Amino acid sequence: MIAFLLNTGMATANQITKHKKIQKVKWSSSKKLNKCPMRQGIVTSVYVDSPKKPNSGKRKLAKVALSTGKRAIIAIPDGLQHGGERLQKFNRVLVRGGRCQDMPGCHYKIVRSTMGRLNDTMKGSLERRQRRSKFGVPRL
Repeated sequence: MIAFLLNTGMATANQITKHKKIQKVKWSSSKKLNKCPMRQGIVTSVYVDSPKKPNSGKRKLAKVALSTGKRAIIAIPDGLQHGGERLQKFNRVLVRGGRCQDMPGCHYKIVRSTMGRLNDTMKGSLERRQRRSKFGVPRL
């Protein structure tokens, strides 16, 4: 508390009322989502980068302009870039929190989802009945 003011180590009642304890702000890696589980975004660029020191490889990343008006670096999961679906500029994607541990500045991931459009590049299973909220699938 304010123990540095007294040699005894205990703060007096007067010191406690004068110097209020400041609450620490809890740091969140997904603060650009504005406390929402997922947000929609438009891809501005897709690129490949290498991870931090002990790891090596080519990580697929995308820069996305979120619907909150903020921009973020987002990790593309493995199957999405190598499979039949190619992510490119101006594609609409669904973004969730969750950082990529070996990529600095990458605090978000792309969700494989339908986003309400049938011809979108990141479309998932339209017949999904369970866990629809995790994949942004509309109720049929």
